Amino acid sequence: MRAAAGTRRGSLTLLLCLLSFSLPAFSQHTKSKNNPCDKPATTAQQAACTQKQWQAADAALGNYFSLVTIELDGSEVSALKKAQDAWVRYRKLNCAAEKATYEDGTAGSYNYNSCMTTMAEQRLKEMQAMYGWQVSK
Repeated sequence: MRAAAGTRRGSLTLLLCLLSFSLPAFSQHTKSKNNPCDKPATTAQQAACTQKQWQAADAALGNYFSLVTIELDGSEVSALKKAQDAWVRYRKLNCAAEKATYEDGTAGSYNYNSCMTTMAEQRLKEMQAMYGWQVSK
């Protein structure tokens, strides 16, 4: 069973590394002058672009979360899952509040998706700072 966990860990590490190379292109919030989703011509195209960014950021975060939980014991995993669940709820509410500033205008979805992306990237950095030493041992 230990060998299977090692193989799975190696696969997750490789996947995480590959995804992390794509993140810098997706790490801009809507207010950034380097935001790649400002280029599409329509709001619908911008929303679709930011939706893809959000999915990529969530995938990277989910992969790292899985990698971390392999290294933790039961009580540590339980504590991390509770924290992550609370963070997911907070992120949704926080980004909904940002979207509300657009009063259901056409830019609301674009900004909501961008907020979700930015927060996922920030959470990934937090987790890497907290658990990186355990993942790399």
